[in-house]
Amino acid sequence: MQKAQEAIEKEVQAVLDARTQFAASSLADLYDPLTMPPALLKAHQRLDAAVDKAHQLAGGPRAYANDAARVAFLFTLYQRITSLLPAAASPYPYGKKSCGITGSIYNFFSSFQLKRVE
Repeated sequence: MQKAQEAIEKEVQAVLDARTQFAASSLADLYDPLTMPPALLKAHQRLDAAVDKAHQLAGGPRAYANDAARVAFLFTLYQRITSLLPAAASPYPYGKKSCGITGSIYNFFSSFQLKRVE
């Protein structure tokens, strides 16, 4: 797995290097599917291949039908990893509607149906 990580790091650097060749271009220009520089496209394709290989080594799919399938798999991994993190503390420790004076003020103002005045 260490070799896979090193391969990914190498390809990430290749993407960054390819982007520096076009320092005058905005990210919107660089990543426009119609005008993306071929060098940057090839660097991203090599990065995708390195990431795919790492996923295969970790028991992931051997191939993806398309980019949407790859993104769906990555989001599944992201959800699995982030579900292990503790939940963020709420600014309303007892819930928004029962937060003492602040909650009372919130309830008071939220009971109005405000209309836009022009």
